[in-house]
Amino acid sequence: MDQSLEQCLGDINQSIASLRSQNFKPPGIFHNSLVHHMVSRDLGDFAKILRDTKDQEAVMFKLDGKGVLRRKDGKEGVFDFLAERETKMRKIAPQHERSAKPLIQIPRKFNLEQQKKELADSSKWDGYSSSLISLETSSLFTQLLQRFADDAEAQKILKSLRTGGFIIEDVSPASLITILREVNKLRPVAENIKEVSAIEEEYFQLESSLEQLREEVKLQEQKMEQKYNDFTSALIERKHKELDSVNEAIEKLSKKAAA
Repeated sequence: MDQSLEQCLGDINQSIASLRSQNFKPPGIFHNSLVHHMVSRDLGDFAKILRDTKDQEAVMFKLDGKGVLRRKDGKEGVFDFLAERETKMRKIAPQHERSAKPLIQIPRKFNLEQQKKELADSSKWDGYSSSLISLETSSLFTQLLQRFADDAEAQKILKSLRTGGFIIEDVSPASLITILREVNKLRPVAENIKEVSAIEEEYFQLESSLEQLREEVKLQEQKMEQKYNDFTSALIERKHKELDSVNEAIEKLSKKAAA
């Protein structure tokens, strides 16, 4: 490494503070915990030591030519829609009404309280407890992969969770709920069961509302189609009558000319 020991230790301490003060869950965390001034060769080795897992972190995003964050697979999602909407609103709004606030804003007070809580919790954990949690999580993933061996979407969700490549809008809510149910069967915890039950109830309510909206849209489309068909039929009938009138006039003129 082309740095002094003091610089390296400073970078390590900065990364540790970053990890402790945020709700990070490995892998998929190290783009948020950068080690500054390191060359790419050293940074890769350092990240492997920090992550301590064989699963490779998925790279999901990249910057386009304009410096805008985009999904690496080229798909457009909710964030793209919000970012585009924000850009349009800034262009339309008068200069004095424009705001520099981000699309998603977390109150500073909440951030500070969350950091204090995370630091307090992390100080209570020792290496043994951390290793037990890691083993438990690994065991649960293995069991879930076995349970959903024939479910392609569930397999995709579980593998993307392990590599940090999970994006919520890419999967169906029904599949997520199915996995959560299975987690509760394998590791029944009263608090988790209650939370999953609440999520299910909210999901079914939203699904019911969406179904009603779909029916309303379908009905409106049918009405519009019927109106269009009626208008088209009336227009065709009127043109036929006009054509018949023209033919009659031509026939009368032909008879007069023949006489």
